[in-house]
Amino acid sequence: MQAKIREAINEARAKLDELEKSRDEALKIVRDVISSSGKAITYLLSGRHGEAELELSRMEESRRKLDEALKGYPELMYSGFAQSAYAEYVEAVALHHILSKKHLPRPSELNVHPSAFLLGVADLIGELRRLCLDKVRLDDIDGAFELLDLMDEIYLALRELDYPDPLVPGLRHKVDTMRRVIDDTRAMLVDVENRTKLRKTLESRGTNK
Repeated sequence: MQAKIREAINEARAKLDELEKSRDEALKIVRDVISSSGKAITYLLSGRHGEAELELSRMEESRRKLDEALKGYPELMYSGFAQSAYAEYVEAVALHHILSKKHLPRPSELNVHPSAFLLGVADLIGELRRLCLDKVRLDDIDGAFELLDLMDEIYLALRELDYPDPLVPGLRHKVDTMRRVIDDTRAMLVDVENRTKLRKTLESRGTNK
């Protein structure tokens, strides 16, 4: 009886040892994905497209390694740390698509879980706001409002979703945050637009005197 108990426990232990080893390997790759994603986003926002492309390539390679490391381990594939990495991946690739191809890629194109896709897209709002601010600094108010419209489209599409938090962890909170970010951005752009119109009116009157 004791031998049977030991055999049963050891079988479970062997499986968990294997799972732990795969998890440790995956965690290292996750850090690479997140690092490359952050760098790629920074380069994209600053217009350093050559460096962005390099980091995006590195991120793709790390993502392939992550897929391989998690193959056969659904409990790891859909864990928080893995889905966070995939969401970061989505954010970087989606930003690149929006800037270069003017469209949002589908989850099937990126081969990611729908929840990771939605979380990554939700995080795009912060990057689009930064681009809005850059447009304002360049006195491109029309371009800034175009980005605001895109932010609104993303928000309105995500707001329609009503899934429990365990299915798409954190999405509801992100959507609530998006609303505040968009409202603040709109108020800022309207203020800048009004100031610009006033300045031009005053300049025009001064010229006509």
